[in-house]
Amino acid sequence: MQSERTIEEPRMLIVDNQIMSFRFRVKGGSTGDHFVQYLSGDWRCDCHGFMSHAKCRHVKSGQILLDKINEGLTEIEKGERENWQKNVY
Repeated sequence: MQSERTIEEPRMLIVDNQIMSFRFRVKGGSTGDHFVQYLSGDWRCDCHGFMSHAKCRHVKSGQILLDKINEGLTEIEKGERENWQKNVY
């Protein structure tokens, strides 16, 4: 059975509806806490798996979360554009 893991302390920089950097801590799990960072398209994690293979479950979790956030930003931008068009035309 896997230990429960949670994402804590998320920090994000968004410029023009583009996520520039994203950092968070994965708490719990059998190997302890780990820090994951996304910066300019590159992912990093301080766990042994990432250092050995350049991929890990912590980064995968971050990628899934970031995709969901990006989908939300796209929907917000689409709604803002539609509201702007209604007010202009």
